[in-house]
Amino acid sequence: MKNSETAGEKDDLVVENNQVLSALLEEAIQPLPLDEVLGNCLDILLTLSWLSLLPKAGIFLTRQNPFGEEELELVAERNLGEPIKTLCSKVAFGHCLCGRAAMSKKSVHASCVDERHDITFDGIKPHGHYNIPILSRGRAVGVLVFYLPHGTEKYDEGVRFLERVADTLALVITLNLQAAELSEKVTELDYQKLALDEHAIVSITDVKGNMTYANDKFCFISGFPLEELIGSNHRLLKSDEHSLEFYKELWGTISKGRVWHGEIKNRQKLGGYYWVAATIVPFLNSKGKPFQYVAIRTDITAEKQKELELRKASEIADSANQAKSEFLATMSHEIRTPMTGVMGFADLLLEDGLDENSREKVYRIKESTRALLRIINDILDMSKLDAGKVEIEYLDFHLPALISDVLALFSEKRGDKRAKLLNLITELSDNFPTTVNSDPTRLRQVLINLVGNAMKFTESGSVTIRVKLIEADTSAPKLHFAIEDTGIGIKSDVLDDLFSEFTQADASITRRFEGTGLGLSICKKLVTLMDGEIGVESIYRKGSTFWFTLPYIVAMSEIEEPGTKTKDVFHYTAKRSLNILVVDDNGLNQQIITAIIGGFGHTYDIADHGMQAVEMHKLGDYDLILMDIRMPVMSGPDATRLIRQMDGEKNSIPIIALTADAMDEHKKGYLEAGMNDVATKPIERSALAIVMNEVLGEEINVPSTTSEEEKIIALSVDPAKEQETQRAVDDFLKQIGADADD
Repeated sequence: MKNSETAGEKDDLVVENNQVLSALLEEAIQPLPLDEVLGNCLDILLTLSWLSLLPKAGIFLTRQNPFGEEELELVAERNLGEPIKTLCSKVAFGHCLCGRAAMSKKSVHASCVDERHDITFDGIKPHGHYNIPILSRGRAVGVLVFYLPHGTEKYDEGVRFLERVADTLALVITLNLQAAELSEKVTELDYQKLALDEHAIVSITDVKGNMTYANDKFCFISGFPLEELIGSNHRLLKSDEHSLEFYKELWGTISKGRVWHGEIKNRQKLGGYYWVAATIVPFLNSKGKPFQYVAIRTDITAEKQKELELRKASEIADSANQAKSEFLATMSHEIRTPMTGVMGFADLLLEDGLDENSREKVYRIKESTRALLRIINDILDMSKLDAGKVEIEYLDFHLPALISDVLALFSEKRGDKRAKLLNLITELSDNFPTTVNSDPTRLRQVLINLVGNAMKFTESGSVTIRVKLIEADTSAPKLHFAIEDTGIGIKSDVLDDLFSEFTQADASITRRFEGTGLGLSICKKLVTLMDGEIGVESIYRKGSTFWFTLPYIVAMSEIEEPGTKTKDVFHYTAKRSLNILVVDDNGLNQQIITAIIGGFGHTYDIADHGMQAVEMHKLGDYDLILMDIRMPVMSGPDATRLIRQMDGEKNSIPIIALTADAMDEHKKGYLEAGMNDVATKPIERSALAIVMNEVLGEEINVPSTTSEEEKIIALSVDPAKEQETQRAVDDFLKQIGADADD
């Protein structure tokens, strides 16, 4: 207050100043752009009568230039001339009076245009300045500039009031910027809500589950009008699909402030149902506790309906596959059981000193039985492949030895007469790998089938196996196998269907060469399972080339080439006699099995069913049990489970399943029941001898050589697998009239 002012004038000034400050704060809440708000503030300030201000003023705000440096930008002005507005549109910190005020964060007064006026121009009128920094949290966010008449001295009380004004303007600027930012966010949220409402089913509930909001899509899909939903509990939509635990888990999650995701089946007003994929988001208060839940859902009713249909179709398919498997298992059992009798008694006849003519007839009986067995095995293999129950087992093995093994099996059975007409040739490329990682059993099966076919349809000339490594320099090298023959060839119009089930090139082939037409289809499915490809090229009456590729996977271990060994394929002798319990309900099977093990040199007792076997084992002293599977009173697996529950050493007796059921998945069940291994009917002497040795962990049954003609030379492979492949080879060679006696 100037000295000449009276007390009454002072009171009037206080009232005026407070009114000005209040008016400035009122501007802060106006929904206007900041430059308009600040311009209105200048209009209010220029009404102050006691500061001797010229009717000219401006407000600068701090901005960053493209170089990241702070500078002042003129955002609001009143009555500044055009030169000033242009020259002072942007002012660097420390430059001119306003820049000095921003840099020092202190008010700067000038009574005239002095040397501190860095910005000047011709014709500038004399004047003075108040430059008041606008500070917020210790930072200059702008400068308030007033013009004074030339020669006006600094008025300290006036400067203090203007600094209060600057503080108020800092609040005005902050509130306006916050309001603008909030308005942008609200607008953004409105757009997000609009987009969400257009896409999703949205509802909001309080912490008790009472609905406070639901969008149009929610009302449409549920069938409830909005007035019925608002205030109602979300239980209104509850269906009978979900358990109490499901809802406990949901509420337990969101009540702890965590987001819940899941699929829910809800009830419609008119009794229908719909499925939604839901995300429920808890909104938390300042204490971290939920105060409402926002649920965002997507209609997945159509997807769930398709899922249900697919599940039903899958269940029907699984049921059909199960029925087929059970039928095939039953047929396998019913066919193999009499075959066991035929094969067994044929073997017994061969030991009776028959003359050569009678022995030949017995061999023909065995050949016919094995041909029937091969048909059964093909059908079982195809069933397992169709049901997806064949698994590929990747092992490191010696590939050239496997190929030589396959050829040796056929070569040994050709006989001298056919060997002169048909050459078996192997051609391995120079880059051909010695060891690989793949499934040797399935590869052997494919090669035996293709080589067997080539020999079957080639009376003279050659059958050649060509193997090479292709695409060796790429990231996906492959092994390429080709089986080329000079046989009858295939007509071009049937090549495309050659790998289909029950397909042969000509109906007359079945009559002339026999076979089911399943072999090539099995090969294709096996090669596909091993991530390979298979195909054929053929010229009718000149020959065919069947080829297939497999991924080349490098072996991780060193595999030495197996040596050779001599083994007897028919006669075995026990190094020490075992006491064996034979369990079978079929009298013929009992007679055959006991004849085989008795021929080895073992003693035995017989049980007619599983319950009798359990009782006999409790009282007897046996080294081994040969257990049939399907029996009256008690099955083999059930009897095995009871035996495994006995006390002491009784529960650890080795048990071998003897079964006419050749399905692999059923064999797995026998092992899970506690059986040690499985021997498949019809019982082969060598197979039974080998599995007995493996189960007992010692060479109990050893080969006994009867004549040079019954010896064969074979590579050292798994004996059980070798027996299986040998029988397959026999079938092929018998069909083309070639045997060791030719």
